[in-house]
Amino acid sequence: MGACCYSEGRRSLSKGDKPEGRGKAPRKIKLAIIGGAQSGKSTLVKQLVRIHKGDLDPKRRRDYISIIARNILMSVEKLISKSEGLGLEEPQLLYAEERGMDVEVVRAYIEEQKEVAISPRVGKAIERIWGDPGIQACVDIAGQPNYAMNDSAEYFFENLERVCNPAYIPSMDDIVIVRCRTAGIYEKSFEFDGCKFTLYDLGGQKSERKKWNHVLGRNDLNGILFLVAVSGYDIPARENPSISQLEESFEIFVDFNKTCKEEKRSFILLLNKYDIFYRKIGYRDITCNPLLKNFKFDGKIPDQKPVRAMEYIEKLFLDSIKKNDTSREWYCHVTNATNEQMITHVFWDVKDKLFEASLQETGLMI
Repeated sequence: MGACCYSEGRRSLSKGDKPEGRGKAPRKIKLAIIGGAQSGKSTLVKQLVRIHKGDLDPKRRRDYISIIARNILMSVEKLISKSEGLGLEEPQLLYAEERGMDVEVVRAYIEEQKEVAISPRVGKAIERIWGDPGIQACVDIAGQPNYAMNDSAEYFFENLERVCNPAYIPSMDDIVIVRCRTAGIYEKSFEFDGCKFTLYDLGGQKSERKKWNHVLGRNDLNGILFLVAVSGYDIPARENPSISQLEESFEIFVDFNKTCKEEKRSFILLLNKYDIFYRKIGYRDITCNPLLKNFKFDGKIPDQKPVRAMEYIEKLFLDSIKKNDTSREWYCHVTNATNEQMITHVFWDVKDKLFEASLQETGLMI
């Protein structure tokens, strides 16, 4: 049904490299990027555009200052509330009394805040809150959907001095990493290997998934990338906190394969956020997730645990296809959309698969 590819060890490719034994490449490729909420779809699109179109100019990068500020303020507000809520029963989780003034400064700023950058004074207050032992103890506690932060929160907390500088211009890493909720259909294009690629980033929230057919029903759509945030095995889904993000993605994947009638397109499963998963699996048991309760690891080579776990998750998703009456074949990659080199390698493989499928459909390759 598919083969999962761990891209870290793949060779570096230059623009002059060409796969052997293939005919003329198609001139246009159109891809739909789908998956559950917070699976990394928009991050992948931003990364691909960065790789193939280059960095944004400073003026356009400044447009992201207010988005980054909102991300930081939302995350620190959730951390403060989490500390206060959990600290009622476990005092060690409550921030120190001397942080009270910093909390007041931040909350007052949030109430007044408009579409502007964070001031250095407020940045220092957030920095002290982030460094508080009680706050840090709260970070590692899962299962609190109302307090869930964005994956980028820690990155920006560690870069507050730079981000809150009055002369701050977001870096391309900042822009790729910052959380941007997708509403509607977000379209981006770029040229690669003599072909124009058009990407359709489709929102993952339930209300947005109803709009998927506007793109999936296109006759000129060449392929579908389905993203899964594997790091969400212990994070409650926002729209249904009774299940995890991983379970929600699995349900969406199964439902998609039941309802999608198209067989000739290329279907690619991206098991995303492997970097977070890799760190988290060392201290947070994955068998607490109902989908992964039967995962077993002998522990002989500890470094192999994340790899074995990813193989288990891949098999779980691909085996679900066998229950449907379909000849559809999915190809799988393990990815981290914030890693430029990894996505460069993965997209070479995706592009080759799309070119091959296009040539087979036109009869130029058997």
